Amino acid sequence: MIDFVVFALAVAVFATMASIVRDVLPSLNEEEQVYFRSWPSSWGTTRFDRALRKVWDKHIRLFPKSRKRMLLGCLFLATLLSVVAYPLWMSFGPR
Repeated sequence: MIDFVVFALAVAVFATMASIVRDVLPSLNEEEQVYFRSWPSSWGTTRFDRALRKVWDKHIRLFPKSRKRMLLGCLFLATLLSVVAYPLWMSFGPR
């Protein structure tokens, strides 16, 4: 059961980040758009990380009242807590 919850939260985190990138993609220059259009092969590179940071900053500037960033943070935190807290709950919880 917990595996399904973690998987669902991870998919939600990915979908929310993809939505943020999709909002900002038209306003990026061509070089940065290439990194997001060829996403599987460019993940983990320094250029991709810089482009992702630019997307985050540009989303803050273009959509200052957007709640997607807060949703992304909450979903990421919930995913992290569910991965870390479940083993602790099983070992220290009620017997």
